[in-house]
Amino acid sequence: VAAAAGSAGGKRPQSPRREGGGTRKKKRKARASGKPVTTRHLTKCFGWANTGEVHRQHDSHELNRVLLDKVFEEVKGTPVESKIRSLLLGKTDEYLRCLDVDCERSREEDFYDISLPVPADRGTTLDEALASYQTEEVLSDPWRPNERLGPQRAAKGSRFIKFPPLLFIHLARFTFDPRTMTRRKVNSRFEFPESMDARRHLHSGGGGGGTSLYDLQAVVVHSGGAGGGHYVAFVRLAAAGAARRCWARFDDARVRWATA
Repeated sequence: VAAAAGSAGGKRPQSPRREGGGTRKKKRKARASGKPVTTRHLTKCFGWANTGEVHRQHDSHELNRVLLDKVFEEVKGTPVESKIRSLLLGKTDEYLRCLDVDCERSREEDFYDISLPVPADRGTTLDEALASYQTEEVLSDPWRPNERLGPQRAAKGSRFIKFPPLLFIHLARFTFDPRTMTRRKVNSRFEFPESMDARRHLHSGGGGGGTSLYDLQAVVVHSGGAGGGHYVAFVRLAAAGAARRCWARFDDARVRWATA
């Protein structure tokens, strides 16, 4: 699972009054001492203090959805609601069109992350995966758009019309194998750049289009199989004395600078 952020960046939404000076002091003290910061304050903010949610196992994609749902619940009706949504909200155009006559139906759909399938038989790149996501699918059955046109050959597809400033990309590596009736993990190579211009993936009829230039900010890596495993995160941070930001590896309570 990879996360890429645009120039606007992004912080976890948090009302100033929810995190008092004591919490900030504890975080500064923990950073200064080199000890890991407790997650109790974070889980309390998400309403998990006295629930079983904190002990429930999620994959990183599910967990991110749970956290975002809680963020939207907390900011609903507040002055920052529109700002949070504009930071995370992208749009696609879901369409159905006739192949032989000029007729198309479409609707806009919101997204907060993009789930990209990973090919099982070959390696691929982020650029190729985004292009493949928008590949049309020809319908096996005719589509009847109206009585005048009657049944028509048709295709359906999805087009990106707006990317958000903070873009989450999920790699769908877990699939169901109908031959063995089991889930399996796809370990094919997936390449992605540290910087990306996404303009070529925006539909020309999408209007403003939002953000298109991105710098990679974090990558979540899963090790193991479909039945379980372990996550580590690589996050690009500012390092003291460094001319550019460096990558740090977060493995539970262990945090260290990452090497190439």
